[in-house]
Amino acid sequence: RDEPQLKKEEQLSHCTKDLIRCWRMAMHCCPSPAPPCLRIGCLWRGCETSVCCRRSGRIGSTFVERHRCAVMTIASIVSFLSLIFLIVAALSLSSNRTTTKATHWSTSKLHHNVSGEEIATLYIGLEAVVIESNNQAVINTFGSGSFKWDSIDCYFSSSVCEDCKNAAVDTAIPVILAIITQIPQLLTDLQRVTEAGDLNCQKMFGVITGVFGFLTTLASLNVFSLGCVRGLPSTITITPPAGDSITVTNDSMFGPGLALITTATLLKLFDVLLHILLPTPSCKREDAYTDSKPGELVSP
Repeated sequence: RDEPQLKKEEQLSHCTKDLIRCWRMAMHCCPSPAPPCLRIGCLWRGCETSVCCRRSGRIGSTFVERHRCAVMTIASIVSFLSLIFLIVAALSLSSNRTTTKATHWSTSKLHHNVSGEEIATLYIGLEAVVIESNNQAVINTFGSGSFKWDSIDCYFSSSVCEDCKNAAVDTAIPVILAIITQIPQLLTDLQRVTEAGDLNCQKMFGVITGVFGFLTTLASLNVFSLGCVRGLPSTITITPPAGDSITVTNDSMFGPGLALITTATLLKLFDVLLHILLPTPSCKREDAYTDSKPGELVSP
């Protein structure tokens, strides 16, 4: 490599180090304040300075503790990205054709069982389904465009259509709750960036909310997957209100919305792991910590 290239790389390295140093100084000078609820004496004693909380704060790795700022900064970035993923996935709650097609949770491609010709593509969202087809029989049965689930009549020869409809509608509320619970998870990550701002209760809160959010969201994703992806049969018979029945082969696959929320859900475990590995400051694990004032941030 020539000398100008080496100088550029050296300047970039110095710039990166300066940014990291500035971030650490900012976090050290301006630690996140304790949650307002901890100013209440009984909550401070029960959730922060009790023996159980102080012992849980001891769990972790000394290596992670030495790199607290970098570890929890990474956790904060991951939580922020997860929040973005969840918001984009939740856009599938729209019945707008363009939005549903861009953020759909699953796709079903229907092919004629004899000719193999693709006769329709279904983009399945939480609030609506977009149907695109040039086949007149399909258009006569379902139409073409974006349709809300509550306006769709199922003409399948089994309950698979109703199962998918119910699974999509039932997943809407858990998705909204996942976004809501992601916000305190992000705030907890920021709270633990500095030793002064870190609290025993925040370590426990980060673990408990992360595990709870992971399990509840995962259960909802499983319901949707069973109803609208894995549960859809490979062969479906469509019976129009008038005319002959059509037997089609179905090819189902995950959509971008489902992929994003699945990624965000798995990242919760990564965040939980970092909270477990990072112990609270030693001064907040000692018996003397019980004498601190409610809501007071104790510096090491």
